[in-house]
Amino acid sequence: MAIKKIELEVGPDSSDMTISKKFSMSDLNLYLGQGEAKDFRFELNFLSPELRQGDFGRWFTNGTGVWDRTWYRAKITQFIGEPIVLENYEGHPRIFKTFFDFKNAQVNPRQGSNKDIYGYEVTILGSYKDNISLKTGPSPEGPWADLGTREYATPNQLQTLKWNNNTLGFDFNIAYYKFVGRKNSTVFEGPFWPVTLEFKNASVAPPGGTPDRRFNYTLELNASRPIDVVLNVRDVGTGKYFAAKREGYGNASHWDRLKWKDITVTSQEEAFGASSYYFSFHYPGSEAYFDTSQKMTGMYYVGPNLSIVNIESQVTPSNGTIYTPFTYTANVATSKPTCNIELEILPPGSKIWAGQGIQEFERDEGNLVWPNLSFKASPDVLGMGRYRFMMDNVVLAEFQGPEIDVAVRNESYKKAGTGTFDYSAEVRSTRPSVEMELIYTDDGIIWVRSGLTKTYASDKQEWITMVWKSQPWHNTIRVDERKK
Repeated sequence: MAIKKIELEVGPDSSDMTISKKFSMSDLNLYLGQGEAKDFRFELNFLSPELRQGDFGRWFTNGTGVWDRTWYRAKITQFIGEPIVLENYEGHPRIFKTFFDFKNAQVNPRQGSNKDIYGYEVTILGSYKDNISLKTGPSPEGPWADLGTREYATPNQLQTLKWNNNTLGFDFNIAYYKFVGRKNSTVFEGPFWPVTLEFKNASVAPPGGTPDRRFNYTLELNASRPIDVVLNVRDVGTGKYFAAKREGYGNASHWDRLKWKDITVTSQEEAFGASSYYFSFHYPGSEAYFDTSQKMTGMYYVGPNLSIVNIESQVTPSNGTIYTPFTYTANVATSKPTCNIELEILPPGSKIWAGQGIQEFERDEGNLVWPNLSFKASPDVLGMGRYRFMMDNVVLAEFQGPEIDVAVRNESYKKAGTGTFDYSAEVRSTRPSVEMELIYTDDGIIWVRSGLTKTYASDKQEWITMVWKSQPWHNTIRVDERKK
């Protein structure tokens, strides 16, 4: 048989034959004698980029079942006679992926000695059945002791294998274990020789900031031997914890203060919300922890709080009367080039926030200041006020202050004689003694302190009426604390 050419076209998906690879062979070796058989081979890799497209490419990335849509067409051209065509579109060859993954390997308890009893387990997802042996040893290189075999019997389904009631016949600081089958797992750490430890006073500073802010964390620790401590921080953007930094504790059996400096909480510029953190405790150089602060206390530490705009603020003075002019200052940090920030104040005992104006902030320009704001619209109040900063109806930050410790109400007058008047007001205070002064204006613009004072004296915070008798006419009067 004199063969002129052999042509072969192969594709992974019979529903999309535009994805294919073509082969051609033509040389003297194609001649077949009578009764002779010969193999002609074409090497094909279905993982090549030109074939790993469309549905087949998606199956290769995410699928777990058998792929049965492959196809081929061969054409044999002879020097004499019609071409011979061989073709199949029914999924030959069938393609399947072999995989075998070990997940969630663990040993319990995580700490102990060679006299304790341990349980091991691992969850497996594989494409084939297999017998899995558990091996333990005193180092990552062994020597390995066999603790028995379990069967993985559910291909393409999760199955948890367990080895219970095991003791370790060797001394160790850190023991190691692995799972062995047709495919072996990585080597895992544990259990760990017991470490006694105490910790306290976990902190993060500052308590809040913008997403690009760096934070400092601290923890006081006392452990029975040198260990490593890893700070694990919740990324506000992803909601997942990550190992931020490792610090060593070496002062065994003594309290020491560990510090993690310049920690970035998230890599996402627009992330905001409350972060949290915990500490994991490791043998020096070990990736696996033997315990965590979260497991020991049942809680995560809260902070810092991230916002697109972060504000540090103060109000001065920190206390005063309803007439005291208070100044509110906002130190603003933001990743935004500009933003409009509004101040609202809440009088003591009130539930209604009062807006005090909006100011535009440009990044890096400094502080925003709202000066000369008083509580004269709330004459009866005593106690601690609050204030907050808003942007687009969202609360950026809320603070305590100022304290109103002198309240004045019912300022009035009555005629006392020809050209004279009695001026009065009701006063109460959280302080047992306050010097109160009569203040007046005759032109409605300039306020004048009369120098006439009376003493409020009460430790019951009761209203007391004060009267300034036989005073000349004044357009408007006010009673306020005497300035020293």
